[in-house]
Amino acid sequence: MTTSQIVFEVLDKVLDSNTVAVILGALFASYFGFKQYRNQKLYEGINEKYFKSGIEKLISYLQSIRTKIEHNYSYSLKIISDFQSLDKETFLERYPDSELTEKDNMVSGQIPNSFTITSSILKNEHFNNVCMGIFAEAHFLNYFYMSTVLVSLHRALNGKNPSLEEKTRLFKKLTEKAKDIHREFDKELGGYLVVEKLEEILMRLKEIDVDSYKKLKNIYLDEKIKESLDDLKEIKA
Repeated sequence: MTTSQIVFEVLDKVLDSNTVAVILGALFASYFGFKQYRNQKLYEGINEKYFKSGIEKLISYLQSIRTKIEHNYSYSLKIISDFQSLDKETFLERYPDSELTEKDNMVSGQIPNSFTITSSILKNEHFNNVCMGIFAEAHFLNYFYMSTVLVSLHRALNGKNPSLEEKTRLFKKLTEKAKDIHREFDKELGGYLVVEKLEEILMRLKEIDVDSYKKLKNIYLDEKIKESLDDLKEIKA
């Protein structure tokens, strides 16, 4: 008789079936409980590192760019309108500097770390190019609202009182340029669509139980995520 047979024979004599069932039940519960705990910790780690620090932060960063551009777009239109309606002295008193002093509304052209993290899991070249385009161009587009408008208006008032016709001409020119830049950020760069699609992807990731790095590695193959990324192809990058 082998050692294992002896052990089972002893256990069979010592333990009744109910006792064995309880022990086995406890062992299985412990095993599956540990497995569930491990999967939960993996999910929390993945969620914190790749979703919160990646996609969620990238969405917030792109939204902050959009908010600043929206604010400065509206404010620049107000300045242009005041230039047309106010006399020279009143205008210069209201806007004494040749650029806005609201430095918090400047748009940086830097590439955020959240983009690097997001790019590593979405693995989509067109998405990367679209985002890089936004980072590169948004700063220069916003600079028009922050500085170019006021510089142009101050130059127009330098040492003279322009006629109503001259003011109207400059008003139309700058207003149209401001609107063109806004359309460029929205339509050509996809400043609004990218945020919308990232939010769709984030919602999809909340539906998927990404509790392993194997699943994380392959999320770019998910059909719904691919559909959201495919929608960005309308943007020329």
